[in-house]
Amino acid sequence: MNRVPAVFIALCAVLFTGLSCEQQTWETKHLSTMPTSGKVGAFEGAGYEQKGLYRPEADCIMFTRDEVGFCRVCKRAIAASRRWNG
Repeated sequence: MNRVPAVFIALCAVLFTGLSCEQQTWETKHLSTMPTSGKVGAFEGAGYEQKGLYRPEADCIMFTRDEVGFCRVCKRAIAASRRWNG
């Protein structure tokens, strides 16, 4: 089973504590009720750009910094990098 190391989760929690509770709650609710929620695809808007860059899931900590954590694609990439780097 591929699990995200606790150190990555802790690091993200430290880096993104500036997100307001109201914004975090709204993003979590809005993104979790989308028809594409939980699906892998090509969603426009990434890297602080609205157009031209794509992310693999509608919601991921790398996109919104809300409570959902890393998406499946990020988890897989982190696990692969850990295997590659020993």
